Amino acid sequence: PSSWMDTVFVFVGQCGCTIGAGLMAAMAKMAPLQGAGLVRWCAHADGLHSHARCVLIDTERKVVRRLREQKGAALCPDRVCCEAAGRGANYAYGHSSAHNGAIVESAMDAIRREVESCEAFTGFILVHSLAGGSGSGLGAAIMEAMRASYPLAFLTAVSVAPHAAGETPLQHYNVCLSAATVQATCDASILLSNDELLNAASKAAAAGPAGAAKVDGAAGTTASAGVGGTSESILAAMNAIASRHVASIISPAVGTRRIDLCTVSTWASPAPSWKFAEASSVVAKATLGAAGFAESVARWTARHGRRHDDGRAAVSVGGRLLLRCPGDVEANALADRFRRVCNMEQLDDEIVVRLGAPAASSVWTAASLSAHSCVVRPLAQAVMSARAMADRGAFLHWYARYGMTEDDFLTAFSAVDDVIADYRSLAGLGPF
Repeated sequence: PSSWMDTVFVFVGQCGCTIGAGLMAAMAKMAPLQGAGLVRWCAHADGLHSHARCVLIDTERKVVRRLREQKGAALCPDRVCCEAAGRGANYAYGHSSAHNGAIVESAMDAIRREVESCEAFTGFILVHSLAGGSGSGLGAAIMEAMRASYPLAFLTAVSVAPHAAGETPLQHYNVCLSAATVQATCDASILLSNDELLNAASKAAAAGPAGAAKVDGAAGTTASAGVGGTSESILAAMNAIASRHVASIISPAVGTRRIDLCTVSTWASPAPSWKFAEASSVVAKATLGAAGFAESVARWTARHGRRHDDGRAAVSVGGRLLLRCPGDVEANALADRFRRVCNMEQLDDEIVVRLGAPAASSVWTAASLSAHSCVVRPLAQAVMSARAMADRGAFLHWYARYGMTEDDFLTAFSAVDDVIADYRSLAGLGPF
């Protein structure tokens, strides 16, 4: 419907572009074409053709080239900004204006053209990694440029935290520097963890075809064909699950109240001190029916509860539990049934029921977006490791060569410490 607000998607780095492409496919599957009009995340390039309303930005070409060659891809060539070399998993290299002036300028030009094509522009969703050089450093530079050019637009980040065990030697520095930029420039951030995604993908691989169906059930990808335990298939499943988590929250539904970027940003960030929220989702069997679906989601919600290291339960400051079901289900009846089977005193999140389109009548999904006191655990792990490295002077010269000083690190550490303290205070806990 024309009342849906137009959102421009910006995907930065290999992680951002890969998850972003899956996100567009997942949303198209969850809310397909209605009548003669295209859903609002598509833009008309001319009178006949359309493309996904997104901009892809990367410092290497291989991922973007692969995505453009995929069957059914609808990426506009004018909205793809690439260079020939990466950024060495170094935030400073990715953020340096001396090395990124050209790509930031071309990216902002592509973003401007996409914004100007909107009928009712409301804001941006930027997908990036907190650890990579392009995702963290260049992503931060793009965020800052977008905030300067569009100060009143909503800017929501989808930030992917690395494995705690380590992906690159510089990841802890990159996470702190990038997270500090997210806190300073964005209205909200949907935080995903590679450790959580790997756990979900591994369980799906162990479950065989049934697990693969749950990975692919609402993601609109072909990841299920590869869920078999190999590193490539596990990575594909992780990307598909991440896309499903986000799509289950932000994609509109037919015949229910409109959910635009303003609404999602408010859910994820109920106050300026709390800008990070965790997203997760689950796909239910289509044969369960309303009663079975409510019971299944209640069990998933109970298992999904987070706890601090001392055993106390996480405290939520805001969020929503979103249930997506076939269009012939009565929304209020499902919500009432769910409240009966759940212990609502322990469920802080409001329930929102959305109805799917007839073409997606077999898809039952539940998604949780929650700003709770445990959500910043990946940031806490990163800042502790980064401080220990900085005290030993480890790898600091790799950042100094691109203009970063010790004060830049201390400022970022302090900003992340403040974020962590604000969330831990919800549960009555002091700083680490």
